[in-house]
Amino acid sequence: MDIGTMIKKLKSFSYRSKKEFVGDLNLIWANCLTYNADPAHPLRKKALYMRKETDKLVPLIPDIVVRDRAEVEAEERRLQNLDVDLEGGEDSDDDQPIMASRGRKAPGKSKKGQSNTTRQTTPGAPEGTPAAESKPAIHASASSLRNEFLRADSDAPAEASSNGFSTPPPPGTVTPLGMNGLSQADLLEVDGVGNSIAISSQIEDLDEDDAEYKTWKQVTKKDRAMAAAERNRLFRGDHLNPDEPALLRTKAGMRRWLRQQKQIMIDPTSAQSKLDGDEPEPDTSTTGETLAEIQKDQDRTLPDYYDVLAAIPDLNDQLRWTEDSEGKVIPQVEDYLRVFPKEQFTSTESGLTKRMEANMRQMQETRKVCAKIGIVKQMQIQAQTYQNQFQKYDPQPFVEQDIGAVAVSEDGPIMSPWVCRAAFQRAVGKIFYHAGFEDFQPSALDAVTDIASDFFQKLIRTFTLYNEAPKTELDAHSFGAEEQVLHCLHKNGLDLESLETYVKDDVERLGSKLGVVHERMKAHLADLL
Repeated sequence: MDIGTMIKKLKSFSYRSKKEFVGDLNLIWANCLTYNADPAHPLRKKALYMRKETDKLVPLIPDIVVRDRAEVEAEERRLQNLDVDLEGGEDSDDDQPIMASRGRKAPGKSKKGQSNTTRQTTPGAPEGTPAAESKPAIHASASSLRNEFLRADSDAPAEASSNGFSTPPPPGTVTPLGMNGLSQADLLEVDGVGNSIAISSQIEDLDEDDAEYKTWKQVTKKDRAMAAAERNRLFRGDHLNPDEPALLRTKAGMRRWLRQQKQIMIDPTSAQSKLDGDEPEPDTSTTGETLAEIQKDQDRTLPDYYDVLAAIPDLNDQLRWTEDSEGKVIPQVEDYLRVFPKEQFTSTESGLTKRMEANMRQMQETRKVCAKIGIVKQMQIQAQTYQNQFQKYDPQPFVEQDIGAVAVSEDGPIMSPWVCRAAFQRAVGKIFYHAGFEDFQPSALDAVTDIASDFFQKLIRTFTLYNEAPKTELDAHSFGAEEQVLHCLHKNGLDLESLETYVKDDVERLGSKLGVVHERMKAHLADLL
């Protein structure tokens, strides 16, 4: 089988059903995979790709079966014989075969005086036309069941279920064949009829004898049928129909929904009476509706949940539209302003922060002693000194400046990239000063800040992947908060041991070393003096 053969069969109308066409198409890809067993073969890759594309496009092919005229006529005769057996030999014009409407004489029509129950094939009948088959008599309820399934399509929406949305799409390869998908041939089998009767008895509504339910079903029959038809037109098979107009909101529907909500908020009892049918006359001066819209709303008998587009979601009070006496909109932002909390852009009070700040203060004090030692040694060398010859070393203590008072109207952090970068750059400079770099160039500080920000972005992105894992993966790989942090550090080249080593060696031991150096410098200064 190849593409050329399939094209010839298509041009000659050789395919009788969708199953034959799809089978030949899949046979091409199967042969290509069979005769190209090498996994690296280019044709094998193309065949796999084409088979995937075929699986995507197969549901779009209509499920059509081409049948011979002789087969259809034979089936019509079998159906007519079944009607005769079930109804006791009564002939009716409604039971004439479908082929009779095409200008041909019904093949099973008997002459006057001829028995309807003993029909035989005429001598002029074609050889391929089978003779009439005798079927055993089955339960009389099968006739009524068959008549229900053989109704015209125009009556189908009127027999919709109580929810109004039971009109199914045309059955395809994905849509399962339900009650509406039964064929006429299935009704000829005794087992099929028995199963159909059992199914219909199971799905029968328990409230069929309720007078109120019958009244509601009769009153809303037309509207439910129209709603089901509109919904069915939106689909083509198991996909959306792109030719249908999009679902849009209407002013009339939203006005009706708002009017009902206001009525419920004001007086729930009157709203209940309105639902029962005692609806008062609406006030057109306040709603802005036209008489045509009001008449259309009054003619509507379906509940509001059938029109989901008319519902308006609840809005935040901060976004409500309020006008003053002059018709100007009153801004609602001022009622929801809040002062942003302080100390959000400074270092938190922790043990590590206190140790690092103490080490930096110790460095400044030691640097003062070193400056004094240098001045004393210079004075010992020179016989004469000047007043402004030696620069006085008097560093200021480090103070982290916080942002000023800011009023915001939303929750969450302040979205200010330059302020966040400045605070992060200050933290980076603080770490470098603690490591021994008293001065640094702005370009170097910018480069290190970019490197640190990129690292933290990767760190946070990894943590987000673990924290926001889907439920399917979360059930198989459930991690706690501590495990998520450990995995996040491991993915980015860090672990707890390296962090503990930095705290112990570069912070705690550095503090003790700075204290020893400071005492030695003070003793050396005393010796010089």
